[in-house]
Amino acid sequence: MGMSTDGILFYGVLINEDEAPWDADEFNWDKDVWEKTACELLGFADKDELYSLEKELGIVLGIHCSYEYPMYFVSAKASVQTANRGYPIEPDFTVQPEWEDKIRDFCGKLNIPCDDLKWHLASCTG
Repeated sequence: MGMSTDGILFYGVLINEDEAPWDADEFNWDKDVWEKTACELLGFADKDELYSLEKELGIVLGIHCSYEYPMYFVSAKASVQTANRGYPIEPDFTVQPEWEDKIRDFCGKLNIPCDDLKWHLASCTG
């Protein structure tokens, strides 16, 4: 029996390991670790402030590749389209005018370079 993979289409930016605001060798996709790291970088007292910012900006920090060896991206939450376990989707490539400013604002707060905003197609196994 094989392993299923999800296809992920999103508008945003990929985060290279050497440009991430965390130590890639120590950081993993443990939610508690992400929340703590992001709050420290942003100067937030708790995770509620972090999720409030994500919600306010309509931004998501996501993963692709696999949960065991995650790679990261920042995208407009409304742009994320997932083909779960091979079920096809009909993608919508509409880019909302406000997405770029919101992504740049969020990335700027975390010191993540975001010069190359565009559509990305990735996968995630897990």
